[in-house]
Amino acid sequence: MAVNSRFQYLTDVENKIAKGCYTSAQTALSSPPAGNPQHDDATGVTVADYIDADYIVSNYTGFYQVMLNFMNNSMSGTDSAEVVTLANLCPATDGDVVYKARAFYSIIYDDGGKWNDDSTCASFGSGGGGGRKVLPISPAMAIQAQQYSLYPNPNNGNITLLQKIVDENPVSAEVMNAEGQSVFKGQLQFKQGIVPLHLENLSTGLYLIALRDTSGKSYTLKFVVN
Repeated sequence: MAVNSRFQYLTDVENKIAKGCYTSAQTALSSPPAGNPQHDDATGVTVADYIDADYIVSNYTGFYQVMLNFMNNSMSGTDSAEVVTLANLCPATDGDVVYKARAFYSIIYDDGGKWNDDSTCASFGSGGGGGRKVLPISPAMAIQAQQYSLYPNPNNGNITLLQKIVDENPVSAEVMNAEGQSVFKGQLQFKQGIVPLHLENLSTGLYLIALRDTSGKSYTLKFVVN
């Protein structure tokens, strides 16, 4: 019975991505089937592919779309926000895809922190979150805990920078090549912890990007242009 359900459809999409069949996976994601609940009178088993499952199916398809974009080097700031949103949901109510999103979050944000799914998690309901408990932090604590990462790496000069802790104050940025020559200097304005950076006419090679926030704290990241 499950063969005719959206659960099988999601499994097929995941298998296509795992095998590197990105075009066929994208085609499948572009035309998701409708819910198809089924009941076997002989065994009393029901495949609960009702409209109530639409939200969880949407979470899975959203995550697989992000993964396809990542594999195709076309991941955007919106995709990163989708990962953050999914990672902060509750697996008990929003699907096991939340665990996949958390694993991916740990990779792109370089954050191996613990996710807390205690008994309060289910009380939030669909879309309510409750995965990571966010504790109030002072500005001083935020400065010490701040981290930056970037993707993709290597890249063609089109980069997305990510903050571990959202800070919408302007950040000074300077990009230097392997010889120490400055190829970009300017102010970056992060929105929801994300900012795109488009660097043109860069030669192939290693680059450094130096970031300085309004507190005067500095950060350095490396990336390669190919």
